[in-house]
Amino acid sequence: MISRTRCAHRRGVALLMAVFALVVTSALGLALCAVGSGELAVSDSYADMTNAFMAAESGLQIATKALVDLEIPADTDADSVMDDLATSLASRFASGVQRNSDGDIVVPACTLACGQFELRISQVTSADGTLGCRVWAVGTKDGTSRTLSLDFAVANRMPGIFDYGVAAKGSIMVKGSAQIVGLPGSTGGPDIFSACAAGTPMTVKSSAVIAGDLAIMGSSPFDVDLNGNASVGGTTDPDLIRSDHIATNVEEPQWPKYDIEQFRDMTTTVVNSGTNLNGSNIVLENVLIKAGTNPQFKNNTVLNGIVFVEYPNDVNFKSDVTVNGLIVADPGPTDALAGTIEFKSGASLPGVDALPDTDTWAQIKEHTGTAILAPGSAVRFKAQATGINGAIVGAEVDFKASSEVSGPHAGPILSLSESFEMEFKAGALISLAEEPSDDLPAGFVSERCIEACFESYTEHVQP
Repeated sequence: MISRTRCAHRRGVALLMAVFALVVTSALGLALCAVGSGELAVSDSYADMTNAFMAAESGLQIATKALVDLEIPADTDADSVMDDLATSLASRFASGVQRNSDGDIVVPACTLACGQFELRISQVTSADGTLGCRVWAVGTKDGTSRTLSLDFAVANRMPGIFDYGVAAKGSIMVKGSAQIVGLPGSTGGPDIFSACAAGTPMTVKSSAVIAGDLAIMGSSPFDVDLNGNASVGGTTDPDLIRSDHIATNVEEPQWPKYDIEQFRDMTTTVVNSGTNLNGSNIVLENVLIKAGTNPQFKNNTVLNGIVFVEYPNDVNFKSDVTVNGLIVADPGPTDALAGTIEFKSGASLPGVDALPDTDTWAQIKEHTGTAILAPGSAVRFKAQATGINGAIVGAEVDFKASSEVSGPHAGPILSLSESFEMEFKAGALISLAEEPSDDLPAGFVSERCIEACFESYTEHVQP
């Protein structure tokens, strides 16, 4: 039998153990609550950091899209680049742009679902002297911020229309035995583009041959009129042509700008109404054709260097005339035709490449790649005009009879009138490079653009 005294000694131990267990359990509970609260705080902080980063990344992508789509003035330099960028960017952001005391461009805070971003654009120059800018994108979310930066360079860009060997703002007709093909030895040919948005943008018929593909702004390949035994992209099958060789819904590329007046200053010989051009084997150098002269060059006349045509003028090259240079025509003050430039009867235009390699012609020979730059004139080729080597630009351009364009600099051929149908017919042979050249032809002005330098992408550590 257990004594009462012994039981009395143990009375209260269970209560003490229960209290101890309660204390331990409470401590554990409090600890778990503390840990949970900490984890929740960490989770919230991580979410804020992620959202801030996403906001900064979104801002940087928006800035990149805005910058690379800009067309900035051709004369942009270190003194004007920030002003030019601010002017061009002002319409790209609903909040507009501002300039701070350092001359930087600032885009005020823009709100996204994940947070906000602000942009700052500062001028930079690379180690090799390339002009550019740096975009700082700061993303914020509930007091947490992340900063990213990316550099951009000012660069030259070929006008988009140079992706095509032949292009017209109006419609294009290729018929008869006309051929638009690649240079000798090539398997393909240049692509052809029409910006005509109404009616029939292109017609290819009879036994015409186009070695490249066609591109139109309309939505249906049936907008192109295919007739007879015409060949496009290496096939005469109309269904195959429409499925594989006609690009539709093509966005109109950027058409080029020109610097024509520079060539006037290179002329040394004036041709006017009193100039006698009736002899044979006449040789003229760096010619300025005065307004209203309307000359006819013939009988084996040779023109070397620049031929600058004042507005208005109708100029005729025929009877085995040779132009070893380039022809440039003043477009005049209105949209009306400034005149015509016509080649026929064995006249040829081999370009500045045909000039002698001497000091006398060194400056002129730098202006390669262009045969005729006459954006305000009608340019006609017919009756065995041959050896046209270089880019051809006219308000209206057409090729008839057995006229021939060929040579290392041949193309592009651009017709600028929206109301004129560019024609290739009756044995015209146009041989152009399948791929566009990287060199801008003489007299054309390159676009100035902004290119992203993705290797400069940096995420900046927060203090």
